[in-house]
Amino acid sequence: MKENIDIRLLAAKEAIKSEMFEEAINILDELIAENCSEAMVIRSEIGLADESAEDMNNREINLLTKAALLGNAEALYYMSIHYDTGDIVNVDKDLAIFYSELAAEKNILMHYGDEGYVCFIKKGI
Repeated sequence: MKENIDIRLLAAKEAIKSEMFEEAINILDELIAENCSEAMVIRSEIGLADESAEDMNNREINLLTKAALLGNAEALYYMSIHYDTGDIVNVDKDLAIFYSELAAEKNILMHYGDEGYVCFIKKGI
């Protein structure tokens, strides 16, 4: 089953690279229905042309929250950033720390941006 999920995640990522967003969304939405937290994180970043900014923000936070509840390290990290900076949600330093500590327990390596910023989050550092 995990192999099937990995194949579909790869297909969704390839569709995104090819700018076939509708195809990617369809694949990701199927995976989300199966509680695939990685699909939730990826889908949280894809907006629709006719989607309002408010709807896009609500979808992003809802999907990241669900993925975080499933223990997805990337979602935990993103939630810590959102609550720390007040991006999309109200600033809540306690929640930012809470999500950050949960992410740190996962010992994750994150890569962001065009400049190749890398962040290693490890408990106790």
